[in-house]
Amino acid sequence: MNIVIVGASGFIGSYLVEHLSKDHKVIPIYKDTVNVFDSNEVGMFLWKNGAGIVINCLSFGEGNGNNSEDVGKNLALFYSFYANQDLFKHYINIGSGSEKTKNNSAYAFSKKLISASMFGPKWFNLIVYGCFGKNEKPRRLLKQFLSSKGKFKIQNDRLFDFISIQDFANIVSAVVENTNDRYIPHTIVCTYESKIKISTFLSMFCDINNIEKRYEVESESEDSYTGYSNLHEVPGLNLYGIGHGMKEYII
Repeated sequence: MNIVIVGASGFIGSYLVEHLSKDHKVIPIYKDTVNVFDSNEVGMFLWKNGAGIVINCLSFGEGNGNNSEDVGKNLALFYSFYANQDLFKHYINIGSGSEKTKNNSAYAFSKKLISASMFGPKWFNLIVYGCFGKNEKPRRLLKQFLSSKGKFKIQNDRLFDFISIQDFANIVSAVVENTNDRYIPHTIVCTYESKIKISTFLSMFCDINNIEKRYEVESESEDSYTGYSNLHEVPGLNLYGIGHGMKEYII
């Protein structure tokens, strides 16, 4: 099956390119491959490449404040494929936990609008709260902790849903293999059953990798960033677990 991956140079996109290439023909879209904001160009690209599944890993504005221009970019990107939906069988959108919160940022707003626009068996939305892996962006928790020179300060310590890039890739693979299963949910909350605090996550990471616990909790919050997993409804899904992802982070 031909799988088009939008945002193939990013953290999640690059991992999925390698992971899915083992069993499928993957067609990556990089920055200069095609203008993803132009529906005509996107349509021609899809027609030439015969896409079976489109996976969108590209989004704008996460963690960058509240720039209203990001709304336009995210919606234009989605519309370019929405307008050409007759040229692919299924679309897998990488969503965000911010869709399920009261977050009113430009990023969250655009994610909520995209999620609300996906109706019918063609569309899948994979809700991710915090995906971690060794090639993640420098502003992510583990990268910041490992690069900190003194004690790492945890602000707003709270319950948070983390999932490893390895397990997230397994979720995507399971969805790809079961797109025609009428019982598979089309909104999938990609979280483990257990909810842990950020401080507990760092403690586990240090224990597994024999790293000094150079951190301290500066402030706490009751505002959790978690969701109710429905991964048990995804056929044929096997997860490694959070500890495996922590170990692979250092290897």
